[in-house]
Amino acid sequence: MVSSASSGPGPGEPRTRTAPYLVGGADPVLLAEVAHRLADEEHTAVRTLIGTPQRPAMLAVTMTAERAEQLRREYPDRLVVESDQPLQPYETDSRHEPGSRR
Repeated sequence: MVSSASSGPGPGEPRTRTAPYLVGGADPVLLAEVAHRLADEEHTAVRTLIGTPQRPAMLAVTMTAERAEQLRREYPDRLVVESDQPLQPYETDSRHEPGSRR
């Protein structure tokens, strides 16, 4: 059930700004329904579905910030919608290492 976002705006059309989000929740049936709905929406793409299509555990979705906020409001206690940010490596500061001088 992975879909692709539109190929981009045509001549003279404004570009819709989308970003990656993670969508999760305790109810896999609800996540399956949401994945199905999002796959059919313009400017929205379900990039990855973790689990099975019938019982997903997590969705990686590209959508607008407005659509993400709409999902948060629509399912406030049933879905978690968070921005999907790349992990940054943790840099240690040798001044705070055990045995190092400060």
